[in-house]
Amino acid sequence: MALTIAYIAFLVIVLLIILWFSAFFFISELIWLIRTKWVPYVWSFKSDLNLMKQNLKLEKNKTLLDLWCGDGRALRFFINHFELDKWTGYEINNFAVFWGKLLNKILNIKNIDIIKSNFKNAELSKYDYIYIYLFPKTMAEIESWVFENINENTIIISNTFQFAEKKPFETFRNEKWKEKIFLYKKD
Repeated sequence: MALTIAYIAFLVIVLLIILWFSAFFFISELIWLIRTKWVPYVWSFKSDLNLMKQNLKLEKNKTLLDLWCGDGRALRFFINHFELDKWTGYEINNFAVFWGKLLNKILNIKNIDIIKSNFKNAELSKYDYIYIYLFPKTMAEIESWVFENINENTIIISNTFQFAEKKPFETFRNEKWKEKIFLYKKD
């Protein structure tokens, strides 16, 4: 009986330590994300990805960058449907990076690079395609930076939201005839 009580007490202490560290990690991560102008982790919807699959004509052997890629869902979509050379994503959310790398390992996907860093550290000029799924406020904040740092031939693929100033050179509409995918180039 004494052994059982000691064992239960030990399990309770271990559980409390795990809960304390989890709460500490969650709160510190939340504070860090808020201080760094965090963008919420929202994955690309299947319907939007299917719309891109039907309409995008991406050239083989090119590179793609996903700004704030979350868990890399869109990157895994691009790797499965387009023959590009390199897929890179930037994300600052620790959980999303961990989850994305874990999913890639489980799915045995080796050529997606998810980098835990603010995407403003990325060299945009190295990529042929840039995928973004960011809210309009964030897109307005980064618009001039993006267009100053891309190459003449870089194509920006924006899911759902448009830039404030630049006009897309092509748009794709979903089955409800709502404009959903916007393609941009440097002027």
